[in-house]
Parts: sequence; structure tokens; C-alpha cells
Amino acid sequence: MSMLTIQASIREAKGKGAVQRLRQQGLVPGVVYGGAEGLNLPIQLSQRELSAALTKDADSAFFTLQLDDGSTHLVLPREIQYSKIKRDLLHIDFQVVARDEEVRTTVPVRFVGENQAPLQYGLLEIELKAKPAHVPAGFDVDISGLEVGQTITVADLEIPAGVELISSPEEMVVSVVASTQEPVDEEGDEEAEAAGETAEEPQA
Repeated sequence: MSMLTIQASIREAKGKGAVQRLRQQGLVPGVVYGGAEGLNLPIQLSQRELSAALTKDADSAFFTLQLDDGSTHLVLPREIQYSKIKRDLLHIDFQVVARDEEVRTTVPVRFVGENQAPLQYGLLEIELKAKPAHVPAGFDVDISGLEVGQTITVADLEIPAGVELISSPEEMVVSVVASTQEPVDEEGDEEAEAAGETAEEPQA
């Protein structure tokens, strides 16, 4: 799988005031940790570049993090903080992982297509374990062809080779439920309306 590259700089600014000034400059503070070297580095990234990378329809949940000291790390986003109202990126943690070691993580379910029937959603993230090269960025679920009474479970997802599911295969992802809206009796409404008009007519 191809992985996106994110540029980052080692962060010197620390403390609430310094971090706030970074955000005003369009930068996101973060930390990269783990790996064989036991890294625990404060970093800063472009908010625009990071937002684009996190929302891009990539084929991997992992990123190549390139630091300004020349080092490159295979990383997995572990904790992302957003502002409550504007949903601006506030902070991000990256975990360094080894390419030949299995990691346990969650990936999102991405619903595609349209369906006018009422839908009931279940799991929005799937937990799995695999080596980084096998972890997908997410699972696409097409809801356009679903009919009332149909349910998609975790077992119905297309699981790539080399991926071990942690989530239960029986867990529901999405289901089409019958509408609870009562049908409108147009003929009855017309009769009631006609009766009302007759009652309002003045007597001769």
C-alpha cells in the first residue's frame, strides 16, 4: 500500500501560551513517540497539510512522517484533538511502528451511495490487527442497493489478506428498517375537507 508523507518540524515551543501562538500561525502541535529508539519528540505541523492528509481518500491508515532533522518514521495517528465548535485541529499524537510488526488499531467505516429508506447504524469503526502494509484506511460500505430488512454485519465486509478482525463478525454495521410513518389517506382527507366546507355554508 502507498502511504502519504507528512512534513513536520521538531517543536521548541512549549507551554500553553507558546502552543496557542503556534496555532495562530496555522501550525498544529503534536508528539511522535515509540519505536525501537523510544522516541518522545514534540513536533509541529502545518494545519492545512495535516487536515488534507487526514481527510484524503488514501489506501493506508499509516503515514510517513518526515522530520526536519532528516529522520523518517512510519507512524500511525493515535489521538487527535479538535476544537468543539469549528473542529479545528488542536493536537495530534503519532505512534512510531515497525513495518514487520503487527499493530492493533481501528479503521473507520465509510458509507457510500444513497438510500431513501430509514437506516440504523451500528459500528462506525472496525478494530483489527495486522502489519502496517496490510491495514486499510477504512472499509467502504455501499448502502445504495439495500432494501428494507437487509443488514450488513462485520462478516459481510471485504477483509484484506493479512488482516485479523478483532471486532465481532456478528456486529451490525448498518441495517435498513421499515418506515414508522403512517400512510396518508388522501381520499379520507378530501372527504373531511368537503364535509367541512359544507358545514360552513350559510343556510338560506
